[in-house]
Amino acid sequence: MGEEIINKENYSENIELLAAQKQLYIIAKRVFALQIILTSVIVVALSIINLFTDTGKLLSVYSVLIAFLDLLLIKDLIKNYKDKAAKIQEQFDTIVLSIPPNTLIEKVDLEEIGRYARKHKEIDPTYSKLKNWYSISIKEINNSIAKIVCQRSNFVYDYTLRKNYNLALSILIGAMCLTVIVLAIINESNLIDFFLVGVLPILPILMLFVQVLKDNKNSNTNLVKLKQVANESWNKVLNNQPIDISQTSRNLQDMIYQNRINSPLIFEWFYNLKRKQLEDEMYYSVDRLVAEYKVTSA
Repeated sequence: MGEEIINKENYSENIELLAAQKQLYIIAKRVFALQIILTSVIVVALSIINLFTDTGKLLSVYSVLIAFLDLLLIKDLIKNYKDKAAKIQEQFDTIVLSIPPNTLIEKVDLEEIGRYARKHKEIDPTYSKLKNWYSISIKEINNSIAKIVCQRSNFVYDYTLRKNYNLALSILIGAMCLTVIVLAIINESNLIDFFLVGVLPILPILMLFVQVLKDNKNSNTNLVKLKQVANESWNKVLNNQPIDISQTSRNLQDMIYQNRINSPLIFEWFYNLKRKQLEDEMYYSVDRLVAEYKVTSA
């Protein structure tokens, strides 16, 4: 029964996997926050200062330098942390849900997992927020069916969390671009100066904006496919149609992994703000799926 998943998810070595991936995401989000500050907030601040004192040359030089720094260092740094966290999440899922591993996805060294897990203990000493990852109601159904339910809860939770956040982040970055341009129009009278303090400074902001839009597009496309495949698989289960659970769960897991490495990061404060509501909704949907399966399989 699904009780196997409930037991395995709380083994200390699996909790440490969750702790390590959580800490990696926290670090990635801190770098992402720094990226927004360097590429957007400081540019807007310098544009405002330029209304009162001539900082046009400083603004132009800073914008070009930070654009190169973002392109050559910051983006790769964020991607490295995200990829590593996604790989550790993949290890957790394949172990706990008994999903055949994808041999093309490289495992993270145990030393690194231990390092980041210990680091996360400074935030959550008992790992209290990482226990009972999946709804306990799955213990009432067969383990092979429960893994599909768990996978579905993973991406539905992710989709709901991102929907409003991605829109808000895009609006914020777009507003920063507009602010810089408006301030340049107010402050400058000739075309060259407007280019230097209005067009050039929004280069790093635009690069960030394009990155967010691209990540959102990839994430949304993948989530739509995930939902379609999951619903089709679940309908086959309910209707007692032939289905290779092992292969289906592996296919779903590949899509979940791709979504994790391509999706934009969500700040911890936003995650914590929505966590209780989204967890309640997720547990409710899992309970309904379990009840639905028990009725059709009776």
